[in-house]
Amino acid sequence: MTSQNPFKGVFTPVITCFTADDSAAIDEAGQRAVLNYLFESQLVDGIVACASTGEGVLLSDEEYWKVAAICLEECKKRKKIAILATTHFRHDITIKRNHEAKERGFDAVLITPPPYVKPDQKGTRSYFDEISRRSNNMSIFLYNVWYRTGGKPIDAKTIIELARYDNIVGIKDCGVTIDHVDEVIEHTDRKTFAYLCGEDTLYFDYLMHGGDGAIGAPSHIVGKMMQEMLAARDKSDLPKCQLIHRQIKNIISLLFSEPNPSCFKAALAILGVCKTAPKYPVILPASDEAHAKLDSALKMANIPRVA
Repeated sequence: MTSQNPFKGVFTPVITCFTADDSAAIDEAGQRAVLNYLFESQLVDGIVACASTGEGVLLSDEEYWKVAAICLEECKKRKKIAILATTHFRHDITIKRNHEAKERGFDAVLITPPPYVKPDQKGTRSYFDEISRRSNNMSIFLYNVWYRTGGKPIDAKTIIELARYDNIVGIKDCGVTIDHVDEVIEHTDRKTFAYLCGEDTLYFDYLMHGGDGAIGAPSHIVGKMMQEMLAARDKSDLPKCQLIHRQIKNIISLLFSEPNPSCFKAALAILGVCKTAPKYPVILPASDEAHAKLDSALKMANIPRVA
């Protein structure tokens, strides 16, 4: 049984658009163009602003809240779900961001375990307990992304315990075993806790084991197809799920062939959505080779260009 949680669906951790000049300021027009494309062409249910694909940790406070405001405004226009990534090295700043996110009208926040610290499971439970209690009942998504936070994954038992908190409404789960997926889905309330795939190459597998969708960067490019796969799963149409999986797996592989979000920005430029580079000098633009492979793959998949 899949979740009846309102956060079921496909959500995009949206890129952040920068101007092409030396200032590399936030490109508001480009940001709105990307959001319009996601909602009107890729049919996503909502977005996550300032996450890793959005280069959130590289943004100044001023840039962070400007991107957040643009994303929130575009979501509200269309009654789409707006989630804000609020993880900070300091938990008090995360809590402060959660309060502001709630005041501004975000639907939820996405939070990893504290980066660099490498807590054990007791420390992880303590951390999220503190965040939950002090975030003014803001809806919280756990983000189990151990290869970015430097520790071990949040284990199934810890997730199940945290899922009982009233304001912890779901998880973006990455890089875990199918046994882990099964255990979490079996022992959490399917009406109140959304289980979303965060490991993009395993989207098909998560759905087959009862997942509720994804927070996935590939939805920038194949979001409509991801929605079709979710709908086919709900209708028990396994052959269609398998067909879509085969159609998009090569594109997903290419999108992660160079440091994220280089190839996503290249693909959006190829499709005519916007032109923007990663935040130099930490992440470089996609190589000519990656650009050529993406161009070919997008043509083969018949993904429409923006007129």
